[in-house]
Parts: sequence; structure tokens; C-alpha cells
Amino acid sequence: MLSTPTLRPILKRRWRGGRDGLLWIFISAFVGLLAGGAGALFADRFLRLTSEGAISLATLIGVLTMALMLWIGCAGGIEIGADGVIVKEYNRQRFFHYRDIVGGRLLLENGKWRLEIDLRGGSSPTIPIGSVVGRDAREIMARILEEREAFAASTARDDVNAAFARRGRSVEVWRAEVSRLLGAADYRRVRISVDDAIDTLESASAPPGRRLGAAMALTGAGGMADAASRIRGVASVTLDTRLRAALESIAAGEIDAEAIELAAKKQRLAPALGPRGRRGRP
Repeated sequence: MLSTPTLRPILKRRWRGGRDGLLWIFISAFVGLLAGGAGALFADRFLRLTSEGAISLATLIGVLTMALMLWIGCAGGIEIGADGVIVKEYNRQRFFHYRDIVGGRLLLENGKWRLEIDLRGGSSPTIPIGSVVGRDAREIMARILEEREAFAASTARDDVNAAFARRGRSVEVWRAEVSRLLGAADYRRVRISVDDAIDTLESASAPPGRRLGAAMALTGAGGMADAASRIRGVASVTLDTRLRAALESIAAGEIDAEAIELAAKKQRLAPALGPRGRRGRP
């Protein structure tokens, strides 16, 4: 597999780690003990429970409170893939596609790092990235810019785009036709090569439908021997869950028509759901 930025594994980082993570665990345990003690006092004074009952209730309240504190404090993180960036917070997650990102910068204020992303249209959402160390913060920013540049640089010829695009065909017909695309006869007529298919498959800027068409072409007649492992590698760095599922089905030789149908219709990963199912806005 080619060693390019778009094929590197998804970079995952949590906001809290190291000393800060240990401190938050201590704080969570302390708050849990306080909540448990308050629960025991309430049970003894108002609920008139037995000693065993009060202890059980206090333990339950303390454990639940500690778990809630740990979830709130440690749930946040970031994932950087070949097609965009997902920012996770304890109550929502946001997706930023590389086609919308035009720049970014790393800021340090009061010992805390912040990531600022410039989006097409003029908005610049600020992402607090907690207490990650400077090395990790710089790695996050550098990786985003590298992947964005690789995304912007990946282009394809018009004839290649037309060859792999679905163009209204059913999944079955589409698969049958692109599976023969790299054969000798079709190669002379359409002038599509295995390298064209690989470039389209690995191009994060190509629409999902074209990438799926390229994947099915590579597994068809005239494709390549290690097409399945190549497709799985691309799927592993893709944050679009529908596209990933469709690619994995093609790599497995199962050709899940429903998964391919759903992925081909998606022009981009939908914004992640925010609180109570509402669309998260950058």
C-alpha cells in the first residue's frame, strides 16, 4: 500500500490524558464520595432505611456520580481521517469535511491549547483540546493540514470520473459494467487503467459513488490480485461509516447492494447528531 497521508491510520486523541487524566480521576472519586455521603444522610433522615439499605444506596449514588464525572471529563477527543475531522465532546460530536476546511491554527492560552479551524464561508470554530501536551497538539494540527492538502491534491480526469460514476444505473448493472472496465477490450476503448482505479479509490476528494465504482472495478476482471486488502486499507482510514461499510462489503466479495446504495447517495458525511438528536453545527 502506498505511504501517503490519505492512507495513514486514523489519528485518535483524547482531550484528557497523563497527569490531567489522573487528576480528573481523583476529582471524580472525591465527588463520588461526597455524593455517596449525602445520599446516606438523606436515606437515614428521610427514607428511614436500615443501615444496610443506606450503605447500598450511598454506594450506588457514589459509583454513578463518579462514572458520570469520568464520562463528562474524559469523553472528549478528536479523530482525523482521510476525508475529514470528527470532534467529540461529552454531549455532541461535530464533523468537518476537508472540502470545507480552508486553514487552521493552534493557539495556547493560559496553559490550554485551542484549535481554530477556518471554514469556507468565513466561520472559524474554536475547539478546546484540553490539556494535551504541546507535542500532541502540534501533531493534531499538522495532521489536519497534511490530510487537507492531500485531499485538495487528489484529482481525476473527466473520462475516469465518467467511467466509475454510477450514472443512474442499478447497483447490479453498475457492478457488472465496472467489473469489466479494466479488462483488455475495455481498456483499449475507455483508456482506464488499474492505476486510475487505485487513484480514484484512494482519493478522499472523489464522491463516494466513484470510489465505490473504482473498488468494484479493482475486484473485477482485469483488476489486481491484492484488491481486497487495498480496499480494506482505504476503508480503515475513512470516517464516513456508510462508505466504510460499503467498501468492506466489496472487499469481502459480498457486494451488499443496500450498503452500496446508501453510500453512493451520500455526497458527504452528514453532520453528527448533537444533543437530543439535533444536527450539530460547527
